[in-house]
Amino acid sequence: MNNNLTPLPPDYNTTEYAHIEILESGDVDIWLRRRGQLLIEKAKDTARECEAGKLASIAVVGVSAVMSANPLMWIPLSIGASGYLWTLFTEYQDTGAIKPIPLYRGRLGNLLGTLEGQRGEEAHPLLEQIAYLPEQDKDEVLLLRYRFGQIAGVLGAVPPRTRFDLYRHIVEQYHARQILIERDEINAYLASAVSEARRAMPAQDKPALPSQPVVPQEPMVSDCRGVAPTTNNPQPITQSATAPNLDPASEQAGLAILDTLVTTRRSTLLIGDTGAGKSVTQAYLLNKLFQYHPDAEVFALAQKADSFCGLAEKGRVTLFDPTEPEHALTLITDIWNVYDRRRRLKESERPALSPVRLILADWLSINQSLEELFKTSEAVKASRYLSKLADIIYNGRELNVCLLVDLQSYNLAAVGLKADRNSRKNFNLIGLGNYSIDELGMVNESYGVLVNLIGDRYIVAEESERSALNAAYKQLQPISKANNRPIIFSGLSPAQLALLPDLRQYKSSKVAVSKQPVTTPQTITEQTPKQEAIAQGAVPEAIASPEPTTELKLSDSLGEPLKTIWLFTKEQKDWVSVRTIQQNSFAVLKGKGSEQIHQYLGLLADSGYGEIDEEGKSHSSVVFRAY
Repeated sequence: MNNNLTPLPPDYNTTEYAHIEILESGDVDIWLRRRGQLLIEKAKDTARECEAGKLASIAVVGVSAVMSANPLMWIPLSIGASGYLWTLFTEYQDTGAIKPIPLYRGRLGNLLGTLEGQRGEEAHPLLEQIAYLPEQDKDEVLLLRYRFGQIAGVLGAVPPRTRFDLYRHIVEQYHARQILIERDEINAYLASAVSEARRAMPAQDKPALPSQPVVPQEPMVSDCRGVAPTTNNPQPITQSATAPNLDPASEQAGLAILDTLVTTRRSTLLIGDTGAGKSVTQAYLLNKLFQYHPDAEVFALAQKADSFCGLAEKGRVTLFDPTEPEHALTLITDIWNVYDRRRRLKESERPALSPVRLILADWLSINQSLEELFKTSEAVKASRYLSKLADIIYNGRELNVCLLVDLQSYNLAAVGLKADRNSRKNFNLIGLGNYSIDELGMVNESYGVLVNLIGDRYIVAEESERSALNAAYKQLQPISKANNRPIIFSGLSPAQLALLPDLRQYKSSKVAVSKQPVTTPQTITEQTPKQEAIAQGAVPEAIASPEPTTELKLSDSLGEPLKTIWLFTKEQKDWVSVRTIQQNSFAVLKGKGSEQIHQYLGLLADSGYGEIDEEGKSHSSVVFRAY
């Protein structure tokens, strides 16, 4: 720590800011994070004070009620009532809401609506945390949350002794104008409001916010879509003199978003126009996934015969053919079968399950083809592929089975789901935008979907968040365009916007070849440990095995009472109702009602032992036919 720095300014409050030496010594990111955390703690302290004030006031009113026989009881009653009303008034000034009940953070209108059976309005978690801050402090928290990389880059590039006052000036201007001041304004501020002594830059530091031309850089060689390939005589591409500099902090924030997706168990929507960088992003995610989980089982359904980091070489990529859709439907069914087996496990066995991932590349066009075939193809109708995908999306998180869907639209109809906008909460929603020039010199500017995501109130609910993200986009888009770096949007709470570094080297990786064992979709179920089978009922080892089985082996693989039910229905060689099974009074079914027998028949049907007809029927009328 440098002990020769200037002492604290007279207006520097160490209870609200981290020590100034942290800022002036160059640890700008640490100082900014601590400032943000102190603001959150300040809001929490104010909220606790309001709750304590309401509770104390109610206690005083309660004591006065006990003293109702005392002629002086009006004194504590008046004090308690006045204190309660004053607390509500000050809380209303902070939050803009009347919250009359202690320890209940909802608005009065929400409370009345809840009593009437209405669903309460959901508030963004960050806004809940900062509700008790003054408006300027709220804007500062939003600025730190969504523009952290830009502020850190600015403060790190100016002389140490100007950083604190410049930070306060940036915050004040953002609160007054709702924009982040740019380079010219910052340089004007430093030149006019800061003395030469404080503007002095140590010799080892970089000059403040240089506007000199950027040194030309030679582009990386890549065959990635959307990036101009090299020719026989490659020439370096030079940036214009006014090209904005890359922001390392923003690139690190972009990588942090992707690294979060690597470890998630939730399905992901990767959205962007053609050339936005979806395939390169997928390659990075695959590399990291195999790095963390060498036993991961990953398959892809695609429109193009891409490698997917070596998955194609292992036979794990199914190329969609509209004339033979059965291959695609079989892959989806195989992954759903893994999900189906895992959902029957005990809760204690689920956390250790290895990752199973299905990549649906260019899914928008594949799903459109399948929807057309649905009208004429019995195989597509019988596959129930959309229902199976919905099962995985909504319920696969706990079972470590999920999807990575890349497409050009975030509309749920593009995924094939018939659901409301709240269904998007089941996805990690990631958007990409980029600028590139292809080998023919054609410009591809693919920011459209990204802009729509940021501005959609169903994606980003709060106006303040949308404003902050739009301002961030205006800052990042010129940098992205000048340097051919994608902008990434994350819908994970809180929503974020950042640059991505150059990830093209991951596109040519063959990590899947070296990391993954040789398996096919059909053999995933064979490799699942025996303890993953149903705790009560079937242990579907025979079903998972592709080899032919005898009737004896098949029935022996069933536990009771499924074995008795299946053998009985097989003897009948026709449809058998739940009522008929009950009338035979099997010992293993003693005490079992028609609803439970209905469930047993459903298990047999799901496991491939027969078919069930249950639509529109009561439990006792459900019928089953054994195979």
